[in-house]
Amino acid sequence: MSKDPGFFIVIYESVGDLAGLIIAFGGVVLSKYFNNPAIDGVASVMIGLVLTVIAILMIIESRNLLIGESADLQMVQQTAEMIRSDPEVFEVQRPLTVQLSPDEVFLALNLQFRNDLSGSQIVESINRLEKAIRKKYPQIKQIYLEAQNLSKKKRD
Repeated sequence: MSKDPGFFIVIYESVGDLAGLIIAFGGVVLSKYFNNPAIDGVASVMIGLVLTVIAILMIIESRNLLIGESADLQMVQQTAEMIRSDPEVFEVQRPLTVQLSPDEVFLALNLQFRNDLSGSQIVESINRLEKAIRKKYPQIKQIYLEAQNLSKKKRD
């Protein structure tokens, strides 16, 4: 599903409109055919239920976007695999992502580089990884990488 609220609003409203028209048409036709006005009233209640379900679906989708849902799972997995395949990376914890807008993702990674790398080599690796991530996924606008080798002292 798209991360653009305008997209799902249009889709949900269109489906609701069509369902409402079909139910209203059926209610009027059946009401006239059976000469029972209660059928038209039941159809009106059914239209209200359809609109209620659509409103609930829109609330759920909007809430997920407002509180910051995770980015597409495939993107997260492929990004982690791309980083794991880097020869200078020793370990990658599962990336954390937040969908900030329809075309903007925040990515946080906790990496551990090989112990034999110098600080400047780690900085070069981080820059290279950031460029590779942005090239493959341009919607990842903000990247936070924490290099464990720089923040922890080696314990023997």
